Amino acid sequence: MTRSRYTAGGALATALLMTPALLFGASPAAAAETDSPINVGADGSVATDPAYDGPQITEIRVINEQKYLEIYWDRYVDEIEAVSPSNITLTNGDETVALTPKPASGRTDTIFFDQNNKQMAATDANSMERLPDDLHLASIAYTGTIDMSKPLTLTVTGSAIVDEQGRQAKDAVYTDVPKLDYYTQSVTTETGIVVKANARVAPETLTLAAEQVDVELAKTETGIAQQMADFGCSLAVYASRENAYLIPEHRGGYDPEMYDVEGYGGSTYNNCVSSISERNVLRTRGNADPFLNTSYPNENILIHEFGHAVRLVGIETMDDTTLSDEFYAAYENAYLTGLWPNTYAIGNSDEFFATLSAIWFNVMAEKPDWSDGVRSPINTRAELKEYDPTSYAFFEKIYPADLTLPAPWDEPAPDEYHGDYTELPEQEPRVSATDVEFGRDLFRISTQTVSGDFQIDRFAGDANHPDRDVCVWFTWGDGVWSIDYDNGLYTISASDGSGVLSAISDTEVRYAGIEADATDDAQKWRLSPDTSTPDAPFDGQLINEANGRALTLSDRAATGVSLTLGTADEGTRWMLEDTTRTEAQGTAAYITPVTVTLTPRAQDAEAEPAATRATGVHAAAAAQDAVTIDVAQQGFTLPDITDVFGADWSRDGYTFSGWRVVSDDSILPADWVIPDGTTALSLEAVWEPASVTPPTTDPAEPGDADGADEGTSPGNAADPASDAAGELPRTGADIAGTVAAAVLALMAGAGLMLMRRRNSAGNRQ
Repeated sequence: MTRSRYTAGGALATALLMTPALLFGASPAAAAETDSPINVGADGSVATDPAYDGPQITEIRVINEQKYLEIYWDRYVDEIEAVSPSNITLTNGDETVALTPKPASGRTDTIFFDQNNKQMAATDANSMERLPDDLHLASIAYTGTIDMSKPLTLTVTGSAIVDEQGRQAKDAVYTDVPKLDYYTQSVTTETGIVVKANARVAPETLTLAAEQVDVELAKTETGIAQQMADFGCSLAVYASRENAYLIPEHRGGYDPEMYDVEGYGGSTYNNCVSSISERNVLRTRGNADPFLNTSYPNENILIHEFGHAVRLVGIETMDDTTLSDEFYAAYENAYLTGLWPNTYAIGNSDEFFATLSAIWFNVMAEKPDWSDGVRSPINTRAELKEYDPTSYAFFEKIYPADLTLPAPWDEPAPDEYHGDYTELPEQEPRVSATDVEFGRDLFRISTQTVSGDFQIDRFAGDANHPDRDVCVWFTWGDGVWSIDYDNGLYTISASDGSGVLSAISDTEVRYAGIEADATDDAQKWRLSPDTSTPDAPFDGQLINEANGRALTLSDRAATGVSLTLGTADEGTRWMLEDTTRTEAQGTAAYITPVTVTLTPRAQDAEAEPAATRATGVHAAAAAQDAVTIDVAQQGFTLPDITDVFGADWSRDGYTFSGWRVVSDDSILPADWVIPDGTTALSLEAVWEPASVTPPTTDPAEPGDADGADEGTSPGNAADPASDAAGELPRTGADIAGTVAAAVLALMAGAGLMLMRRRNSAGNRQ
C-alpha cells in the first residue's frame, strides 16, 4: 500500500513539474524523435542501419503493372500492423494516396507475403509456406492515380510494427519513392506473346516457356495468335519458391483459403496475363527441396492455363464467331450426352477447353476410372478422337497435330488406362435457405447454364462494353451483394456499400455510386419464378419495377459478359443464393421465388372478378379484386385482410376466418410458411356470416298506450300527414282484434260446411 501511494504521488508531482514546460511549448522528454528523412534509391533500395537490431525496411516501390505499394522488410514483422493504413501513409505531392485496408478475414487486395504468415499457416491451404526465407513483403493496394511528376513520400509509424521478438521498427519518412516495373526480364515468342518474370526466375526458363507457347499457337492461319498479340497477351513466370498470388495481375482478391496453384489463366479482365510456375515449366521432379518440385509431373499446366487465354482472348474476342460457336457446340454435345462424367473438364466450358488442350498435346495425367472428380482414363489425342470425335474435330482446327512440345515435355504422360463411359452430370445439391436475414446476409446472384454456373460480379469485364460495371464470372468465393426485401420487391446493394443495382434506362444497369433511395422503383427488382422448370425451383427472372424489363446477359454465358435489360421472355434465369446460410446449412441455400394468387372470397361464394397482377407493394386495381404477386418463400407472411398489399378486403356482414389453400378446407395458421419446392400457389379468404342480435321491443314505441304522448288520447289523435294528403283520417285505434275475429269466423264456417258434406256422403253409402 505504501509503495502504491508513493507511485501515485510521484506521478502527480511529475505532472505538476511538467505543466509549466507544456504551457511554454516545450516537448516532453519521453516523446519519440523521428530521424531525418531517408532517401529511397532509384531502384527502390533503402539503406539499412547495421547498428539497429529492430526490423528495417530494405526496399520501397510502387509498381507499374497494378495499383500496389510494395514495402520489403528484412524479417517477418506483425503481418497486420505492417499493412495497416494506420501505420503507413503514402503522399503524392500534397495529396494523400488512399490505401486499402486488409479485412480481418476473407478475400483481400492487401496482404503480407511471408512464409511465416500466421493467418495463412492457420488454413489448410497454407499457400505461403513455400515462399523463400528472404521474402517479407507488405503489399498494400491503393486507389486513385499517382502523378510521378510530384514527389512520392512514405511515412511509417514503425513503433507499431514489431518483429517476433517484440522489437520495434523506427518511425521514419522515406522520400523519392520510385514507380517501377515488377517484371525485370522478358522474351517475345515467334507468335508475338511476351513471356516475363522478375529477377528470381532463371532466364533459360523464360526461353523454354516461350517455346511451349509457340507450339500451342503454331497454327497461325486460324488468326488466334495474332488476335492474342493484338490484345497484348503475356505469360508471367514466377519462381519455384514463389506463389501465383505474387503476380500483380493475379494478386487482387487473394483468398487465404485458396490452395497453392501452379498457374492461372489470362483473360481480358486481368490484362490478358496468364501465369505459370517455374517448377512446372522445368517439370522438376525428385529434387531434395520439395518446394522446387512440380505437383503435376505428368500434366503441363502452362498448356492448360495459357489455353484459357487462347479461348477467352484468342477466340472469344474475334468478330467472326465461327470458332466460338463450334467450340460451344462441342461442349454442349459433351454435356448433354454424358461425356467426361465426374471430371474437372465437364464442370464448365472454360475448364473443358483448357483440359482438352492438355489432352491434345498428350500432357494430361490420367486416372484408372471415372470416379476421380478431376481426371479420367482419357488423356491422349488418340483417345480423344475415339471417345469424343466432335471435340476432336474442333481442336484439330486450332492446334497442330504434327508438333511435339520441347523437352522435358516431349515425353508424354503415361497412358495405361482406357475407357468409354458416359453419365449425365449430377446437379449440385440445392436447398431452400432457412433463417434468412435480409439486409444482413451476403448473397450470390447466379445463373445455371450448360457452360457452368456464372455469378454477377461488381466490375467491368466486358471489353465490348467498358462502360458497364457489372458482368458475370464463374462462381467463386462468397456473395458480393446485400439484399433487402419488402412485399415481393428486392433491393440489391453492393456488400461494401459502393452502390445499388439500378436500371438507368430501358437497356442499361449500373450499381457504382448509386445511393439507396426507397422511393426509386428503378432500384427495385421482382424475382418472378420460372414455372417452366419445375425441377429447378430456385430460378426466376429479375424484373425491374420501374420499367418491367428483365435483367439479362448481353451475350452467351461466359466470363466477362455484361448485363443489359430486355423483354421478359428474353430474361436470364437467376438464382439468389444466401451464401451466409450456405455456410451455416452446409449446402447451397437459395431464396425460393413463388407466385401467390390471393382471392378475397372462397370459390363456393359468389363469382370472383378476374385476378389483377400486382407488382411489389402496388395493390390490385380494385379493393375486391383477386391479386397475383411474386414473393420470396422466406419473406412471405399471410396478410391481414384489411391490408392485402394495400387493399382492404373486409366485407360488411361477414367475419374473416383466415386463409386457406384453394381446394383445401383447412384454415392456415398465422405463422404458416410456404412449403419447399412450391413455385405457384393460390390462397383464398374464408368468411363466416357475422352474428346478428335480434332487436328488442322498445316500450316507448308508437301504438303502445302506455307510451302515448301525455294529454293526447290515442283514439282522438289526428294524423297531419294523412290530412295533408286528403286521405281519410286514421283513428289510431288498434284493429288487430277485429281482423282476428273475422278470420276465426271464416274458419269456423268452412269447418261446418266440410262436416255437412261428409255426412251427406255417408248417407248415400
